[in-house]
Amino acid sequence: MKDSETFSAAIKKNNLIRRDLAEPEEISAPVIFLASEAASMITGHTLVVDGGWTIV
Repeated sequence: MKDSETFSAAIKKNNLIRRDLAEPEEISAPVIFLASEAASMITGHTLVVDGGWTIV
């Protein structure tokens, strides 16, 4: 098994949604939302976009 395959398998095994790392679009969408007028009432909040890593 290649190093990249080993790394990918470890990532999938150790997060709740059993997926590899996020795609750029999965990170950019929440960033665009927070920068938009739709989020104008959101203040002082941390939006965690990590696929469940912080709750393991």
